[in-house]
Amino acid sequence: SDDNVAGSSRGTELKSLMDNKAGGASNPNTYAPVVEVDTMWEDMLKILSRSPPKDRKKPERKTDLHTCKECGKVIKGHISVLRRHIDAVHRKLRPFPCRYCDMKFSGIGGRRSHEFIVHAMKENKK
Repeated sequence: SDDNVAGSSRGTELKSLMDNKAGGASNPNTYAPVVEVDTMWEDMLKILSRSPPKDRKKPERKTDLHTCKECGKVIKGHISVLRRHIDAVHRKLRPFPCRYCDMKFSGIGGRRSHEFIVHAMKENKK
């Protein structure tokens, strides 16, 4: 694995950094002061943690737009979002009943909010 690092531009940067901070490659018995060694390790970590340059841009995501035939509302996202809109608004479907009372909701988020606000607060007041 050292060969891979040494062959890359990061490896070249690291080698020159170590040579400069530790007194040069010509004298391997020369040790840098502790403060310089600490900064050397910080510099090495910065070099290694750099992300490689990105040659290409990310492709733009295509966002689907759907129009409700009932009311003309334009819905952004997956077709299932339009289906949920039609079920909740136009067909008045409420497939998520509260576990504690007779209320029903078109989405699970509404049911969870209701259960927390109405029923959990009642239990906390007792």
